[in-house]
Amino acid sequence: MRARNANSSACGLTLVEVATALAIAGLLLTILTGTLGRTVQFAADGFDRFAMARISQTLSDEYRMLDWYQLETEIDDERVIYFDERGRRLDSKTIDAVYAARMSLLPGPVLPGESMNSSFLSRLQIEVSSKGQAEEPFANQNSVNQFSTLYTLMGTIEEGSEE
Repeated sequence: MRARNANSSACGLTLVEVATALAIAGLLLTILTGTLGRTVQFAADGFDRFAMARISQTLSDEYRMLDWYQLETEIDDERVIYFDERGRRLDSKTIDAVYAARMSLLPGPVLPGESMNSSFLSRLQIEVSSKGQAEEPFANQNSVNQFSTLYTLMGTIEEGSEE
């Protein structure tokens, strides 16, 4: 028979110590999981905002190339344009539609020193929704971002005219 070691009780952990260690580890995992979930949601929201801004910039650039007098005829308030998850335009509403956009042409702002809207400024308002698959993508205003771009009528000064 072996002789019993005097320090044999110091070799292992007690049940209370193991339970405490597991409780601390569980608490840390719970905190990390909660933080990770918020981080993923924050990243997804950031991706949505980036895609919406890219769509708005694309549409704004397209209409910027038009002549001033074409703006009113080309922009239809009821027309909805659909985009995929990467912000690429789709020909129609398909299963790939993630974003929807619509535009409206509004009067420009009242400039300082003027009493009414300038006839040389127009504002293109672009609404982009992250609910491209929905029947009414613009029904929930929480999923809609609005962007505005100012357009100005540019003219040329003819020779011999003085201002």
